[in-house]
Amino acid sequence: LHLFFISGLMLLTVTITLQKSGYQSVVPRAVLVYLLLICAIYTGRWLSKSFVVLNKWFQLLLFSSLAIALLSAIGIVGMYLLLDYTDGADVAGLVVITPLLITIALFAGGIISVVRVVWRQQIKEALILLQQNEMKINQLTARLSPHFLFNTLNNLYGLSINEHERVPELLLRLSGLLRYHVYSTNQPFVLLDNELTYLYDFIALEQIRMKDRLTLNLELTNGHSELKIAPLLLMSFVENAFK
Repeated sequence: LHLFFISGLMLLTVTITLQKSGYQSVVPRAVLVYLLLICAIYTGRWLSKSFVVLNKWFQLLLFSSLAIALLSAIGIVGMYLLLDYTDGADVAGLVVITPLLITIALFAGGIISVVRVVWRQQIKEALILLQQNEMKINQLTARLSPHFLFNTLNNLYGLSINEHERVPELLLRLSGLLRYHVYSTNQPFVLLDNELTYLYDFIALEQIRMKDRLTLNLELTNGHSELKIAPLLLMSFVENAFK
């Protein structure tokens, strides 16, 4: 990118120079202007990275003034020697125009640098957000076994053919199971009654999956509306019982 920029600016300078009559005498001045512009633009980039991003405005003003003064002095002296001015008005115009051009180039370089820093920061934040979302998806996948989910859906499909009257209730249980995983497991504590309802839904779906292979004795007591528990704390025991 820097190579394209430097080459493009050089091409523009050469094009303008060649359009002048007697361009051979203009070449040294064009080279001086080109070098001053490059130095000013990249000095502005360095100042922005060093001070604007860190909100060091006093240092920015100080070093910017020094950079403008130094580059302007080089430009004025160089142009004066190359042009061999004898008229005081021409020299005065050179003293006014040179710092103005240096300041514009310095400012342009600083703006480019700030825009690039902001753009990179936005990309970085977007990547962080994407990683966070991927982590959340991975956490949900880890909490809910895809194998269990696929088996349950296959069994529901079989029931829809032979015992279709049971499907609506079981779909409702599966919906409650998924809803609990998505919305409740991110909280540090949930109501014990909600956790037990989740276990009821899970057990009902396991009964479908195991069918005649399962002999189930279930004793759960409700009425604990005030008690709270960490989400999925009991789930491991229930899953191991089925395994």
